[in-house]
Amino acid sequence: MSERRPRVGVLVRSAIIGGATLFAYHYSLLTLVRGLSLQTPLAYLGLVPIIALVLVAVRALTPHREPDIQDRFVDYVIGLPLVGTALAMLLVLPVHASEYFWLWRLDLLSLPLFVSGAIAVVFGVRVLWHLRFPVAYLLVAWPLPYIRFMTDWMGAFTDGTLAALRLALRLVPVAIPVESSDGSLFSLVHSGQAFVLSVASACSGVNGLAAFVVVGTAFATIVRGRLLGKLLWLGGGMALIWVLNLVRILLIFFVGRTWGETAAIDGLHPFIGLATFSLGVLAMILVLPAFRLSLLSEPPADGTLLAAPRQPFEGHHGRRQGPGLRSVRSSSPRPSPAEPMPTSNGSAPPSMTSDRRGSVD
Repeated sequence: MSERRPRVGVLVRSAIIGGATLFAYHYSLLTLVRGLSLQTPLAYLGLVPIIALVLVAVRALTPHREPDIQDRFVDYVIGLPLVGTALAMLLVLPVHASEYFWLWRLDLLSLPLFVSGAIAVVFGVRVLWHLRFPVAYLLVAWPLPYIRFMTDWMGAFTDGTLAALRLALRLVPVAIPVESSDGSLFSLVHSGQAFVLSVASACSGVNGLAAFVVVGTAFATIVRGRLLGKLLWLGGGMALIWVLNLVRILLIFFVGRTWGETAAIDGLHPFIGLATFSLGVLAMILVLPAFRLSLLSEPPADGTLLAAPRQPFEGHHGRRQGPGLRSVRSSSPRPSPAEPMPTSNGSAPPSMTSDRRGSVD
């Protein structure tokens, strides 16, 4: 029963944080969930809160180091200003920032502040430090960087993908670019009948890149290694996802040329994107050691996974002994040095010294 009480207490406090977050950010989280059904790169942002909860569970079950902070006053000093800042952003900025508040989605920018402050107040700064990466991962749900990319660089990115696709078609001639178009139309011939397929911006690979940013950043929070290695791994994964997207388009062209437009568009196209993306993620997980990264859990400071608490205790002469020693005591009362223990023939030994020896565990 005593072991279940701490677990129930943790669950109750976690429910308090979850309930407070849902109450304060119910509209913001609802907009993310509704976006999952959209065919845009922003659709994957709805997975960020769910993945963040999974990361919290993973981090909570792994051994960890934590700062030596035992003062609840420090928890309140750090946590309450974070919660107050987040609530001020939710209540004050919509009045003064007007439409820019929702255009820039500053509500989602304040979400990590609220969650981190709530954890510091309810659980303490030590737990917040251990969960710093899952909390910071909530910033991935902020859509403004993605919107800026799609506004400023979407056209250039699509043109680059189409140029690479035309270059690949010189090596694998499964389709013919339509010269009179903007470069996004490709002609295929099946059984003597020609049809045209279009590679739109959504098929240029930007959706896969956005999905890998969401998934790859989550992996980067739980792997061990240097920051440079994680950044290189993320960059390599994005490049691989982009190359696999070109392979996906070529496969669709091949199926359309071999079995027709229906087989390519209605048969292969709906699931080939998910298949190539999953293959890319699996490949990047397998090459983690090449970037000096690993999925091993973080060891505690003393190098053991489950280290027993080191509590020194008093020896039989009042001297403090180390954690690896234990005092040797006899079951019978110990005679004082002034009264030496007699031998078997009734005489006392020549000299007696107090026994201060110990045995090593």
